[in-house]
Amino acid sequence: MEALRQPLRPGWRGDGHVTRPEKLNALTFDVYADLRDLLGELPHREDVSVLVITGTGRGFCSGGDVHEIIGELLSADPRSCWISRG
Repeated sequence: MEALRQPLRPGWRGDGHVTRPEKLNALTFDVYADLRDLLGELPHREDVSVLVITGTGRGFCSGGDVHEIIGELLSADPRSCWISRG
């Protein structure tokens, strides 16, 4: 499943579309990464002046997908979350 499609058309408008209607377009780490990549690309696109983000179905976005995000964090090695200060 493609969580975010980004058909940046030549012209002034770029489109981002979240496609998780079964979860009210709740965000996951993959969707966050897609958004990061899309937003990182825009400053290098002289043909796009505005980004329109929409969602499929009855809700634009219900927020973060708690089950997927918390589930992934709980299964991660806690040491991988440590911040090194040095």
